[in-house]
Amino acid sequence: MCLIVFFTSRYTILPIRRLVKYVQTISSGDFTESLNIRQKDEIGQLAFEVVQMAEHLSGIVSRVKLSGSEVAESASNLSAMSRQQDISVSTQAKATDHMVESMEEMSSNINMMASAAEEMSVNIRQLSQSADQMSHNIDSVAGSIEELSASMNDVGNSARQGADIARKSVEMATTAGNTMKSLGEAADEIGEVTAVIKRIAEKTDLLAVNAAIEAASAGEAGKGFAVVAGEITKFAEQSARAAEDISERIARVQDKTNAAITVISDVSIVISEINNSSEMITNAVDEQSEAANDIAGHISQANIRADEIAASTAELAIGAEEVSKNAAEAAHVTGKVKKNIMLVNQNTNETCDSAKQLNSSANDLSRLSKILLDLVARFKVVTDKNE
Repeated sequence: MCLIVFFTSRYTILPIRRLVKYVQTISSGDFTESLNIRQKDEIGQLAFEVVQMAEHLSGIVSRVKLSGSEVAESASNLSAMSRQQDISVSTQAKATDHMVESMEEMSSNINMMASAAEEMSVNIRQLSQSADQMSHNIDSVAGSIEELSASMNDVGNSARQGADIARKSVEMATTAGNTMKSLGEAADEIGEVTAVIKRIAEKTDLLAVNAAIEAASAGEAGKGFAVVAGEITKFAEQSARAAEDISERIARVQDKTNAAITVISDVSIVISEINNSSEMITNAVDEQSEAANDIAGHISQANIRADEIAASTAELAIGAEEVSKNAAEAAHVTGKVKKNIMLVNQNTNETCDSAKQLNSSANDLSRLSKILLDLVARFKVVTDKNE
């Protein structure tokens, strides 16, 4: 009876107690304990299966711990990366927003530049037309100056002819004074001289009118000549009156022979005045001719400069049109770039939202991995014991 109890206790009760204790240890989460039951019966088989199960669970817990740590580390890295990406994307979004604003400002400036270039092109075309008109006007003025110079040369020639005639008249008057015996013939000669004087007065008056017209067309440059023309007109009127007076005296010369010497003297004085006036006119005309030649030279230079200005403005107009064209193309390209940047900005905002979602998911994953590690932390495995 005692042997039965001994063997029953040794091979049944004690192994079962060891197995129960082992199972209790495992159930508490401690897989570090070992169980060595070498029996070949059902209890030994049960102990073997329990040990196998415990080792399998221990391996699972070890792998879960390792995986949980790796997941936690990956979640932490992912969270850090997502935060960094969020910062980078936010920075990029701000940069693209600023770039969009800059592109809008640049587009506005380019459009303004295109409008200004177009307006400049129009103004330059108008300037070119004005330069052409100025060149044409200068040509017209040059032609008028040439005509005025020719007219003044004619006036000068006429004045010199008048001076010659005046000198001849003085000689004739002197001859008449010395030949009182031929008073009748002298009176006839004086009549001829009077007719000549009338013609001279008419021509002088006509020349004075023409000179006044030319002086008026010359503007400021002809004021001095206009004064001379006025004096010529007065002189012509005086000459005409003097000639008329001489004619009246000649009509009465037959009856007033004694007054012939006085009349001849008066004629000599008048003719001397004519001679002096003719010389003055000649000198004035020479001066005006020289001034007209100088003006013609300056106008020629001005005409050359006007042609150069016209050519330069034509080239400038072409350049302005090219600038306007390039500005329009730049505005078109800027519009395309602006659209692309706005698309990038939209994608950046979407990426920013995705980064925020990724950061949230990483935080959730980190939280879940912490929960998992907390759950398996109460389990002890062989690797924990070795550490």
